[in-house]
Amino acid sequence: MNINKYLLVSPAYPPPFIGGSSVWMYTLVENCNYGFDILTSILPKNEKEVISSRHTIYRKKRVHFSIQPKKLTLFISYLYQLLWIAVYVKKRNYKAVFANAEVVQNSLIILLGKLLKFKVIPMSYAEELTVPIYGKTLITKIKYFLLTFAYPKAYKHISCCHYAKNILSNEINISQNKIDVIPIAYSKEKLKLNIKKELNKKTQNILSVGRLIQRKGFGELIEVVKELKIEMPLLKLNIVGSGPLENILRKKVLKDNLQDYIVIHGKLSDDQLAELYLKSDLFVLAHRMLNNGETEGSPVTFAEAAIYKIPSIGGINSGASTIISHNKTGLIINMKIKSEIKNSIKKLLNNRVLLERMGEAAQKKIMNEHTPEKIGSDFRIILNTL
Repeated sequence: MNINKYLLVSPAYPPPFIGGSSVWMYTLVENCNYGFDILTSILPKNEKEVISSRHTIYRKKRVHFSIQPKKLTLFISYLYQLLWIAVYVKKRNYKAVFANAEVVQNSLIILLGKLLKFKVIPMSYAEELTVPIYGKTLITKIKYFLLTFAYPKAYKHISCCHYAKNILSNEINISQNKIDVIPIAYSKEKLKLNIKKELNKKTQNILSVGRLIQRKGFGELIEVVKELKIEMPLLKLNIVGSGPLENILRKKVLKDNLQDYIVIHGKLSDDQLAELYLKSDLFVLAHRMLNNGETEGSPVTFAEAAIYKIPSIGGINSGASTIISHNKTGLIINMKIKSEIKNSIKKLLNNRVLLERMGEAAQKKIMNEHTPEKIGSDFRIILNTL
């Protein structure tokens, strides 16, 4: 068994490669060249471990992960993890413990660190911070209290986007010097990097990829494309993903007779998705912050699109601006304003020179700043300071 000096507590950890936070954390760990002890939940059926040999993974039944866990199950999971951490911190003398869970669990680990005098570094995303800040329920108020009470006591913070860093600084009063941003990286396994994309100057194909939920704005994007089709006859929209709104969106397309130019593909294989990237001219994710604070962090799909020289349109109040450079590699707009979406799509698709220039710049940015090797190196630099 490896004797590692860093502990990662992450109830969700690949496989499967689902969920931006767990995939981002996996990419950091696998590309930093240091060994980690990883405390996480049990391996799902039909999945095999994918960690490097330098790591030691502890998959425990008492470490619980699900979207809507029972309160008792969650309480037992919290207690088990805190006891496990306390025992292993004493046995292993870790240089730092990285907390990659939600606000309550991260806060408890931070407070345990203060009590037992070990360094805790929580990993922060957008929605985990905005929901406690803007939510109105008792649970969100408790989470907001923990954010303001426990998070300033952490040794330092790492976030996946500058939007989350600004929230930690401006809303939670954490010094910016204590917050490092390591952006998301594209996944080499999902992309066909050896295929040269040939732009067809006669197409106006939009691609949108993500879980089919309200904050992603797929219904609103369908409405925009429906209205634009009148003045842009070449316009087509491909939507890839699954989720609770899939049947509703499919019925909407059929009811409005849009199936000739709007296709909802559902979940596709990596090869099938790559083919759609190659045929697309513009990537649009019409995400927006909901009233309860739900929002986007840094969707990796923006990086995937950029690899194929596709400019992206993303939304404000999110981590999109860490991946998309406004007016250089794409556009950052207010997705709640339909006219902004329409005008942005027209601006890019009706100007092929601008579209191609942005696509070139997008690919260059991703290959310089968002490779697994680059973010692994950034993480390694932080580890060296510990």
